[in-house]
Amino acid sequence: MRTLESLLSEQALAQERLRKMAYEDALTGLPIYARFRELLDKRLAAHKAWDTPITLAFIDIDNLKHINDIYGYAVGDQAIQQTARLLAQHLPEPRMISRRTGDEFVAWLQTETAHLQGITQSITRFNLDYEGNTIPVSLTVGAASYPQDAQTADDLIFCAEYALKQAKQRVRQSFVIFDNQLGQNLIRIKQIESRLKAAIRNREIRPFYQPEVNMLTGQLSGVEALARWQDPDLGWITPNEFIPI
Repeated sequence: MRTLESLLSEQALAQERLRKMAYEDALTGLPIYARFRELLDKRLAAHKAWDTPITLAFIDIDNLKHINDIYGYAVGDQAIQQTARLLAQHLPEPRMISRRTGDEFVAWLQTETAHLQGITQSITRFNLDYEGNTIPVSLTVGAASYPQDAQTADDLIFCAEYALKQAKQRVRQSFVIFDNQLGQNLIRIKQIESRLKAAIRNREIRPFYQPEVNMLTGQLSGVEALARWQDPDLGWITPNEFIPI
């Protein structure tokens, strides 16, 4: 009986270890992204039972590769673990937090995006102490709201990721909420993207030549070739719009 009890106990411990491996991130103890996504889908499906919106936030550790390269991966792991603790401490319940990739976290909260904005000061900056050195760590956050910004989980994730990208491109702004302006930008990007291949094939992107003139002699010294695209529906599309796409 003692042998059987010992075997059953070992089996239970092994099953618990397997459960943790299947559902938890080893470094932070947070749910893995597959589990997070599964529960997010269920939460959105049951959303009608609550009056408050659901906010989805993507949180990125800035320059984690730089921390790893300069101080080593052990310090980078400390930055990841401290980020997980800060999010768990400051993001209000009910909520769920997951580590999505090496330097990126994702969380859903049953709250307004404005409420999340009010607590970002507490979670977007902290310091790590390493061998007498103070290492500043900063986070960038992008968020979107269900059902205001999106009606499906895939679209909500897309909007929140886009808000995060916008936040990372802006100077001195670590938090961006998806709004109508970003939505309009996103629609135009998709429109340009859908037309770009045909525009190149049909040679709709044409060169315009701007003269370069010697101001002393008045002589033409050269020309600058400028790409210009006039779409039948969208009108003139500038290079700074279509070249990145």
